[in-house]
Amino acid sequence: MTYGSPIRHSSLSPQLVRVTPSPFVGALPILPVQVNGPGDVQMNRTALEAFLSKYPEIMAGDIAYVMDGASGNGVLNDRTKPFTPNFAFQSLPAQMLIAVGPVNSFDFRNTHAFGSLPKVLIAEEQGQLMRVPSVDTLAGLNWTDAGSGRYTATYTGTYGGTALHRIIRRDIFDAWGYPISLYQCASLTELASRDIGFHVDTSTKTISIKYNGEDIQSIRSQLVGKWFDSVGNSRNYIQGTEVCISGFRLDGIQCALNEKDGRYPTLWIDNCEIVNNSGYAIGELGGDGGRVYATRIRSHGSQLDTINLNSVGRDSVLLLAGSHLSNAGDPNAFLPRTDVQHISSHSGLCLIAGSLLEDATGQLMADTSLASGQNATWLLGTRAVRRMAMTGSEAFGFYGGAGPDREVWADTTEAENVDVPLRLQNGASGKIYNSPTLSATLFGGSVAPVTYEPGNPG
Repeated sequence: MTYGSPIRHSSLSPQLVRVTPSPFVGALPILPVQVNGPGDVQMNRTALEAFLSKYPEIMAGDIAYVMDGASGNGVLNDRTKPFTPNFAFQSLPAQMLIAVGPVNSFDFRNTHAFGSLPKVLIAEEQGQLMRVPSVDTLAGLNWTDAGSGRYTATYTGTYGGTALHRIIRRDIFDAWGYPISLYQCASLTELASRDIGFHVDTSTKTISIKYNGEDIQSIRSQLVGKWFDSVGNSRNYIQGTEVCISGFRLDGIQCALNEKDGRYPTLWIDNCEIVNNSGYAIGELGGDGGRVYATRIRSHGSQLDTINLNSVGRDSVLLLAGSHLSNAGDPNAFLPRTDVQHISSHSGLCLIAGSLLEDATGQLMADTSLASGQNATWLLGTRAVRRMAMTGSEAFGFYGGAGPDREVWADTTEAENVDVPLRLQNGASGKIYNSPTLSATLFGGSVAPVTYEPGNPG
């Protein structure tokens, strides 16, 4: 299974050189080869290939096979004797980990203390599940009619988590073909006002569900509950080191980047799907200066921004190519917030190439300048599309601020069904090539963007 749009190699097609804008020179481990149109850009390699090119010793080193339920005391290079994922990540010299079955999210928080040993975790079967380590119990509960279309059930524990964060109905699908999430209500009063939703009373351990008056007891086998642990079991922690993840379906899991003691995290991620997460799909939770190199990513329905990075201590870098991000903020599941975007790069460098950004409860992309250092964005063959009607909707927003004002290069990029295709504010500046739909709205001292040629971006 391959997620997102293809990453094609330069040997497969004629090259059309895009000269790299000056802020990005030397900062990108993956480069564009040819731009075929919005949503279709050929890159010279994937994030996995770039990671292994940087660390060729990984291919010659030991392999740790990993699987949940293993004893923890596996044997290197022996597929029949796997390790648990956390044991392999934190305790082994092996840099290549191959998952031979579904695995829980990993905790890589303490690796900064014993050296920045880069590791790659690869799913042996493409699309293999990486999951939240909790037990789904909704189908096993007894649901009783509480009147007015509401059904209730009680639970006896927290099932490996601290909160029931999502309920998914897996036999009904949204506009993107994903099972829908029920709306999370803050009170029974709010639930009473809705046809579809759920509420959890943690004091009595009671779950209440409404779904258009249906008998929940009869459809309980179609309901999936996601229990999230606030101490980190619903997160892949990457702290002060480099990790590459390839070939997984991350279900209910955030990729959390965490700076520690001056050591900065880097995530390389390729051919992965990220769904049902409880915050950012990829983002920083402690410290700043994270770097993310992502290719062939499919993300859907994140509660907060799909990707959120900051720059403090070192410039953050985001490279996203050949990817499809949709429904950030998921208004069917959560109270809509106007500050939820697919891409939120508060400073640093940001390249979005050959990717599709669809629907968010806020802007589809917002880059600001909150720190010193580089503050630049390169949009290359990217589409921003809104399916759901939203008054005052915006595609791309760029801002000046505390650091150098944000510079933007937009090449063969388009915005569709939005009120404001391009916002430049507080000194942010833009250069545009072959992007006729990006009419600019100017605020706070920004001036109209200028045209440029991709062979001479400046």
